[in-house]
Amino acid sequence: MISVLIEARGPAEPLALTLAGLVSGAVEGLVGDVVILSGGEDGAIAELADAAGCRLAPLADLRAAIESARCDWLLMLEPGARLLPGWIEGAGEHIAHAGGPARFRHARSERGSILSRFQERRSPLAFGLLAPKRDVLALDPRPGGLRDIARALKGTRLDCAIMPAGRPRA
Repeated sequence: MISVLIEARGPAEPLALTLAGLVSGAVEGLVGDVVILSGGEDGAIAELADAAGCRLAPLADLRAAIESARCDWLLMLEPGARLLPGWIEGAGEHIAHAGGPARFRHARSERGSILSRFQERRSPLAFGLLAPKRDVLALDPRPGGLRDIARALKGTRLDCAIMPAGRPRA
């Protein structure tokens, strides 16, 4: 099973979009819990987390939030990112057989030209990150956030796709 970690920055709408895509994983038994990391300044995020059955944890206490995650695998996503069909099977297969950190591939419609891919600056979490909890805790996570963890952990590519945050809905 997977614990999902999402840093809530900005408005609640992108977070709601990401949470909606996780419902199928919860129904299939892959998503065990969702932890929303917040600076505590946005009441709309707290309301959304409560309504969606997520735990809200302070970003300033990142290590404690990771330690309290219920599952041995962590899936780190940006608010607004959408996992595409097939992610449950791809992530489950990876957990069962590969064992190390992994990232999703971008949806074909989002890849663009080779030149544009080199020129575009993407967040370290643009591909998401699926990693064993023990690997994340070994980094001694600090309040720098999930992006610092994603920068530090390199991983293989999963055979499933993600639509990055900030992209128009298909």
